[in-house]
Amino acid sequence: MSAQVGSIDMPCAGCSNAVQKALSNAEGIISAEVNLENKLVKVTSALTQDQVLEIIRNTGKEAHPHVDVDQQAITAN
Repeated sequence: MSAQVGSIDMPCAGCSNAVQKALSNAEGIISAEVNLENKLVKVTSALTQDQVLEIIRNTGKEAHPHVDVDQQAITAN
């Protein structure tokens, strides 16, 4: 089981609801929190990040792995 965060291009509440519903109905997803304001989704699942992003993309939304700028700087050093 792993937690993953992704960024999603979702301009409205209907978009975030569609993503939340798709993730909630997907097999292997334990929990999903969609944040419209920050355009982020946090998922706990048995799936890989690519599988989670594919579920989101199947709703017609662009989805990408979220990279925290501070974490990226730490990783690069």
